[in-house]
Amino acid sequence: VLKESFWPKPKVNSAILKISNIQKPKISRHKFFKIVKAGFAAPRKMMANNLAKELQLPKEKTCLILKKANINPMRRAETLNLAEWQRLAKNI
Repeated sequence: VLKESFWPKPKVNSAILKISNIQKPKISRHKFFKIVKAGFAAPRKMMANNLAKELQLPKEKTCLILKKANINPMRRAETLNLAEWQRLAKNI
Protein backbone atom coordinates (compact mmCIF):
# COMPACT_ATOMS: atom_id res chain seq x y z
CA VAL A 1 0.00 0.00 0.00
CA LEU A 2 1.56 3.25 -1.05
CA LYS A 3 2.40 5.79 1.63
CA GLU A 4 0.25 8.32 -0.25
CA SER A 5 -2.84 6.33 0.83
CA PHE A 6 -2.47 7.49 4.45
CA TRP A 7 -2.91 10.74 6.30
CA PRO A 8 -0.63 11.87 7.73
CA LYS A 9 1.65 10.37 5.13
CA PRO A 10 4.26 8.01 6.66
CA LYS A 11 7.83 7.85 5.37
CA VAL A 12 7.49 4.23 4.19
CA ASN A 13 5.08 2.15 2.12
CA SER A 14 2.97 -0.51 3.86
CA ALA A 15 2.02 -4.07 3.10
CA ILE A 16 -1.03 -6.21 3.75
CA LEU A 17 -0.40 -9.75 4.93
CA LYS A 18 -2.83 -12.60 4.74
CA ILE A 19 -2.20 -15.31 7.32
CA SER A 20 -3.89 -18.59 6.58
CA ASN A 21 -3.83 -22.16 7.84
CA ILE A 22 -3.59 -21.16 11.49
CA GLN A 23 -4.15 -24.21 13.62
CA LYS A 24 -6.10 -24.08 16.83
CA PRO A 25 -4.09 -24.98 19.92
CA LYS A 26 -4.37 -28.56 21.09
CA ILE A 27 -4.97 -27.47 24.67
CA SER A 28 -7.32 -24.87 26.06
CA ARG A 29 -6.03 -21.46 27.05
CA HIS A 30 -7.60 -21.91 30.48
CA LYS A 31 -5.75 -25.19 31.13
CA PHE A 32 -2.44 -23.78 29.85
CA PHE A 33 -2.54 -20.71 32.10
CA LYS A 34 -3.71 -22.75 35.09
CA ILE A 35 -0.58 -24.89 34.76
CA VAL A 36 1.69 -21.86 34.28
CA LYS A 37 0.15 -20.20 37.33
CA ALA A 38 0.72 -23.38 39.35
CA GLY A 39 4.32 -23.50 38.20
CA PHE A 40 4.95 -19.93 39.35
CA ALA A 41 2.99 -20.23 42.62
CA ALA A 42 6.24 -20.25 44.58
CA PRO A 43 8.91 -19.12 42.07
CA ARG A 44 11.93 -20.37 44.02
CA LYS A 45 10.53 -23.88 44.45
CA MET A 46 11.10 -26.74 42.04
CA MET A 47 8.47 -27.49 39.41
CA ALA A 48 7.63 -30.88 40.92
CA ASN A 49 6.79 -29.31 44.29
CA ASN A 50 4.77 -26.43 42.86
CA LEU A 51 2.70 -28.55 40.49
CA ALA A 52 2.05 -31.26 43.07
CA LYS A 53 0.82 -28.74 45.63
CA GLU A 54 -1.13 -26.40 43.34
CA LEU A 55 -2.73 -29.06 41.12
CA GLN A 56 -3.25 -31.42 44.07
CA LEU A 57 -1.39 -34.32 42.46
CA PRO A 58 0.86 -36.86 44.17
CA LYS A 59 4.49 -35.79 43.85
CA GLU A 60 5.44 -39.12 42.22
CA LYS A 61 2.81 -38.61 39.51
CA THR A 62 3.95 -35.02 39.01
CA CYS A 63 7.55 -36.18 38.53
CA LEU A 64 6.42 -38.76 35.96
CA ILE A 65 4.45 -36.11 34.05
CA LEU A 66 7.45 -33.77 34.01
CA LYS A 67 9.78 -36.55 32.84
CA LYS A 68 7.30 -37.53 30.10
CA ALA A 69 7.39 -33.89 28.95
CA ASN A 70 11.23 -34.13 28.99
CA ILE A 71 11.52 -31.62 31.84
CA ASN A 72 13.74 -32.19 34.86
CA PRO A 73 11.50 -32.08 37.98
CA MET A 74 14.25 -30.16 39.81
CA ARG A 75 13.97 -27.15 37.47
CA ARG A 76 12.26 -23.92 38.43
CA ALA A 77 9.37 -22.37 36.51
CA GLU A 78 11.41 -19.39 35.32
CA THR A 79 13.81 -21.67 33.41
CA LEU A 80 11.15 -23.23 31.16
CA ASN A 81 10.61 -21.90 27.64
CA LEU A 82 7.26 -21.74 25.84
CA ALA A 83 7.70 -25.08 24.07
CA GLU A 84 8.39 -26.78 27.40
CA TRP A 85 5.28 -25.22 28.98
CA GLN A 86 3.23 -26.45 26.02
CA ARG A 87 4.63 -29.99 26.32
CA LEU A 88 3.91 -29.96 30.03
CA ALA A 89 0.33 -28.81 29.54
CA LYS A 90 -0.20 -31.49 26.90
CA ASN A 91 1.05 -34.18 29.29
CA ILE A 92 -1.09 -33.17 32.27
